[in-house]
Amino acid sequence: MDEEDYTDDNSSEDSEQSSQTSEEQEEGNGAILAGKAIRAAINLVAANNYGRAFAYYLLALQLEPECKESIRSDFILVCRKWCDQLEQLGKIDDMFKCYESARQALPDCEEIYNNIGAKLFQFGHRNLAADYFRKALQINPQLVRATENLQNISNLLVERWHFCMLNDVTRNSSYRLAIDRAIANGRTTVLDIGSGTGILSMLAAKAGAQNVYACEMSDVMYDMSKQVLLDNHMDKNVQLIKAKSTNLMIPEDIPTRVSLVITETLDSGVLGEGIIKFVQHAWRDLLNTAAIPSSDKDSNPSSDSTGNQHNQPVGKVIPAGVTIYICVIECEYIRRESRLLYNNIEGLDVSKLRLIGNSENMAVNKIDDSMPEPYTTERLTSLPGGFKYLTDVCSILNLDFNYPQILHPPFYLNKKFKLKLDCIQAGRIDAIALWFNLQLDEHVAFTTSPGSNLSWEQAIYPVNSSPLMDKIYTASIVDGSVNQTEIDKLLSVQPQDFVEISVECTKKFVNLELENIHTYDRQLNCNTIKIPHNPTLFEDAASEFFEHYVDRRELCRLNDRIYHSRFIFAIKNAIEDMRLIKQSQCDDSAIKIIDLTQGVSMIGILAAQQGSEVMVVNPPNDYEDIYGRIMELNDMKDKITSGCGDFEQDVQQYEWDILISEIVEPSGILKEQIFEDIHLARQSGASRKTLVIPSRVTVYGVCISSLALRSKCLVLDDNNTLGFHIREFMNEYRVVTHIDIDLANIPHERLSSPFEIFTIDFNQEDSTNMLLQKSIIPVQITKTDNLSAVVYWFVLHLDDVHKLSTGPLAYETSFWHQAAVVFKNETKVVCDQNVTLSCSLSISTLDISIVE
Repeated sequence: MDEEDYTDDNSSEDSEQSSQTSEEQEEGNGAILAGKAIRAAINLVAANNYGRAFAYYLLALQLEPECKESIRSDFILVCRKWCDQLEQLGKIDDMFKCYESARQALPDCEEIYNNIGAKLFQFGHRNLAADYFRKALQINPQLVRATENLQNISNLLVERWHFCMLNDVTRNSSYRLAIDRAIANGRTTVLDIGSGTGILSMLAAKAGAQNVYACEMSDVMYDMSKQVLLDNHMDKNVQLIKAKSTNLMIPEDIPTRVSLVITETLDSGVLGEGIIKFVQHAWRDLLNTAAIPSSDKDSNPSSDSTGNQHNQPVGKVIPAGVTIYICVIECEYIRRESRLLYNNIEGLDVSKLRLIGNSENMAVNKIDDSMPEPYTTERLTSLPGGFKYLTDVCSILNLDFNYPQILHPPFYLNKKFKLKLDCIQAGRIDAIALWFNLQLDEHVAFTTSPGSNLSWEQAIYPVNSSPLMDKIYTASIVDGSVNQTEIDKLLSVQPQDFVEISVECTKKFVNLELENIHTYDRQLNCNTIKIPHNPTLFEDAASEFFEHYVDRRELCRLNDRIYHSRFIFAIKNAIEDMRLIKQSQCDDSAIKIIDLTQGVSMIGILAAQQGSEVMVVNPPNDYEDIYGRIMELNDMKDKITSGCGDFEQDVQQYEWDILISEIVEPSGILKEQIFEDIHLARQSGASRKTLVIPSRVTVYGVCISSLALRSKCLVLDDNNTLGFHIREFMNEYRVVTHIDIDLANIPHERLSSPFEIFTIDFNQEDSTNMLLQKSIIPVQITKTDNLSAVVYWFVLHLDDVHKLSTGPLAYETSFWHQAAVVFKNETKVVCDQNVTLSCSLSISTLDISIVE
């Protein structure tokens, strides 16, 4: 190597060293500047200046990416606080830009994805929100908040009945037979109205239909069905249209009229999904109405330019028709959900209240197509305590979907008529039940009657609100109060009696009302019951009597006498214990109770009746209406106040002594954030002695095998969907925790004895322990079978003596159901085997998994 070469090599090496030193200096300067930005952000947070703090944290992450782990939690908190402020200022676009900047700064942060998803959901972007929750769980499958959020949104995006329907082999096979027959008879152009996943459209294509159009208006179901069609190699055979069928036009959406319409737009009440409107429109605008050779078309004045051009047969609808049946029933469970059954709740006078059970999807005394349906749905054979037929079963309507003239004009619509039903056994009238027989074609039919076990339940019209019930309430008044025993007598029938039912059919639902009760020794109807002197009874809010609609699960709680009895015993004991504590401290101040029970609860008022001051936190919207009447009736207006709406502020300003909460929702899961709320309240009262009711709660579980339960949560296999691959797409919307289970009445096999999962002590000195619970539990299997789920429930230890269980068959009038963690895949277990379960409780959410 010559000297020149040597010099050049040294020069190059010096240059590289100089460059490396410069980079190291820049990195060092970056770290120094990032440190300054972080310190500035911390100071700004202390001054509640979250906007500038967020900007400084972003700068620090840009200057020194390695600092992300050390500032991660602080950055997430500041981002959320700043975004909340932007939202309060109405700067929604800026809020989402802020979150996007945070996501780019920490691209692998599951909490940021979850927070973005929560805001997208809040502003109505459900599909996009679900994507963000899924991304959060891809990063961290153990993120409880994201799991809970995804479950909540899945319930909204895909209604749970889709799973039952797709698992209903009888329904699916019956439709296949009818579709195969129709297409074999030459009806080869098909429109599927409300196509959902596309299963009926694929059946038509598989049967040989030349043209299949699938019409679906739901964004989620439309997107899912695109994937389903592609995966089943049916995307070329089925044309998917995102629209409501009544908006379809020929030739804009479909080139010609079709020869076959298939639809399954029937709810448990038959008409609730709009089948009359869809079929009417199809016959008018979409279906072939005559089989006319194309050469004769111009000579027939009834044909039109968009009609039958290829000698297609007369149009046909599957289902061909439906017959609707009704029956009057007795059912204690429905009764408890329908009306207030007592005049007195543990000494609390409620005799001048007429509370009527309702639900958010149920209208009462409203015949208007824009209103919700006037019924709820139940599987009668699965209700606690069962039910009893009181009258003959009667057919009330027979709709022929293949007879266009009966639908247009719809001469039977909005016409009220009466039916007489003979009583067949003694009992008390609680409801009218409705079901139907669906005739798919001349050969295939099935029924949704009680015991059929198809995917449809029965429609239930509780006898709680009608002109006749108004008269019955009025006639039952004794000494100025409604006498519940008298109401039961007036609703009782014998075999020789009969009842009259009024029937009115709209395009959206069938409305049924109890019109008359004709008995051997009396006739009850709107004309013959004598009205007491007070003519305004139940007519306006100023009346001495008060009528109000409440959620039917709330009403079931109000009718639970054991619940109220045990709570009031525990409250009395706690008040006495607190009184002794105060006396020992020479404190003669009034005992203050904070009520966290929520909903239409009497617990706070019962506590006030014991002489304590009570604050009701988060009172229901109708608090003033219902509670005001009860407090006025019981002379307790000055003893109860309502919270300001900010729980943290309430517990800090209200120096409470006793906190009351029932912990568990009627559906069987923990109330949202209830443990966090109790912890916050305990922290606010840390300087003094406080008591929480219940004092502790124990969670129990049992391993079960249940095909019926899995069918409600998952599409089980391709056999149920007749060989089509739908399962993996639908099961993306499964929920892990299934609520509202009545274990005593759902088909299942117990695979273990009940076992304890956790016990949480709300009165322990360090309340932070309740926020996060983890346990590994070995469970001995008692029967060989497939492990499907763990059903769980709670035992509320109200004090050392009194407790309440939310478990199966705990007591007859319990308003609580159970919940279950349903595993995606079943596990084969054998008798005497030990299965290890991993259980965790975080942010009041229980998670259970099998340890492999």
